[in-house]
Amino acid sequence: MGWHDERERLLADTLAFVQSVGEALPPPAPSAPIVRSRASEPRRSDLDIHREMQERLSAFHNRQRLQEIERNVYYEQAMQRIRAVTEQWA
Repeated sequence: MGWHDERERLLADTLAFVQSVGEALPPPAPSAPIVRSRASEPRRSDLDIHREMQERLSAFHNRQRLQEIERNVYYEQAMQRIRAVTEQWA
């Protein structure tokens, strides 16, 4: 039996299982739709949004500066190791 046949058999078994479970469940009772009004959500002012954006930008720039410093330190350390090895060869 090839994998195609096995896959088709598994799909058929799964479909039969889903249909049998669907028949065993009672039909759902009709219910009123849930309506959410936008008035219930707290409204953020433009100043709050602007302040949050500024905080996120500041955090992003700080993280970028930190990563740049870490890259430079790593580069200098790697170059020192390389110079030490190449001086031994000379």
